[in-house]
Amino acid sequence: MSHRACRPVWRMRSRWQFFRRAARLKPRRSTGASLVEVLVALVFISIFSVGVVNLAVGVLHANRQAKSMDIAVFLAHDRLEAIRNTPYASVTAANFPAEGYGAITVGTPTPVSYPEFQRWVSITDNTPITGMKRVIVTVSWRSGSIFEEILVGQ
Repeated sequence: MSHRACRPVWRMRSRWQFFRRAARLKPRRSTGASLVEVLVALVFISIFSVGVVNLAVGVLHANRQAKSMDIAVFLAHDRLEAIRNTPYASVTAANFPAEGYGAITVGTPTPVSYPEFQRWVSITDNTPITGMKRVIVTVSWRSGSIFEEILVGQ
């Protein structure tokens, strides 16, 4: 008989010691994420998503504002070109009346309407010196306005 088979009973280990030793020898494998890990991941994902959505909304607003600004500058330059091509004596406020919302159309072969914009012209005689006129064209829309100015001489 082997020496191990004849062990006294009092030297046998308890079942708990056996299972503890077995657990140390073979580490338990994790088969998934715990609930806490999933909740922490969801918090991080939601914070990141809110930031991305806010960024997207800000970019869309900035693009809309930039488009409105580009159209307003175009409309102001269109009116300034019309004033430049007008003889000096005819450059008066009566010849360039204010255009309210929905009244601006630009283009000769196929006119394009700009209902979200309004523009008006301010003409000051003998400014900055005698024989010159300061012309200011202001274009506004629902969320902003711009103005462009030129000096017209005789």
